[in-house]
Amino acid sequence: MTTYRQLTIWDVLDELSESPPTSSLDAVWECLDTELHDLPVETQLSTAGIAFNQIADILKSRAELLLQDTRER
Repeated sequence: MTTYRQLTIWDVLDELSESPPTSSLDAVWECLDTELHDLPVETQLSTAGIAFNQIADILKSRAELLLQDTRER
C-alpha cells in the first residue's frame, strides 16, 4: 500500500529554491493557505512572516540569475 505524505510549506519552499527561475509560485500560495488555516492567529502571522522572507530570498536569487543571463546575452 502506498502512503502519501503531505508536503509542508517548508518542503515546498525547499523544492522551489531548486526549481528553474521561471517556475510558478502557485504551489507555495496554495500550501501556505492550507497550512495557515487552522493555526492560531499569532502562529499564522509568525509562520507567514518566515515563509514570506524565504519566498523573497528565492525571488531575489531568481532575479539575479535572470539578470545575469540577460547580461550575458
